[in-house]
Amino acid sequence: MFSLLLALVFTPVSHAQDDGFHITPVTVCDAGDTCLIGADGQVIKQIEYPDFEGRMTVKLSTDSSLSDVIYAGSQSRCYVGATQDVCAIFEGLAENENAYFMQGGHTRIKKLSCALDSKEWIQLQFTVTSDMGSPEKVMQSFARCL
Repeated sequence: MFSLLLALVFTPVSHAQDDGFHITPVTVCDAGDTCLIGADGQVIKQIEYPDFEGRMTVKLSTDSSLSDVIYAGSQSRCYVGATQDVCAIFEGLAENENAYFMQGGHTRIKKLSCALDSKEWIQLQFTVTSDMGSPEKVMQSFARCL
């Protein structure tokens, strides 16, 4: 009996469900979706779900912050989809970072701008402020996925 209890407690769960509180990691960017693919292969996209009152709302498929994505590495990251939708993903990542700041984190994002250049690269510019140092201006580019 005790071994059955241990097996149940320590058996990894192979599936997860989006219940509005927990986020199931997305591993694939489906055809027609707008996604940001990070250097670590993480797929970030906006997902729709019903809120507590049954209205459809949008959230990110991750709790990651903008710093998590920007500083995870600069190689092999790209985007799929319309520029304004990808920029909305970046805005959501910045909102996550600012929420963490309000909860005791050390960095927040200000003056975020996101635009497409003539070569199909999304140019991201923002200022990182910290309670531990001076503001830092950041410029990053994201290529369209092939």
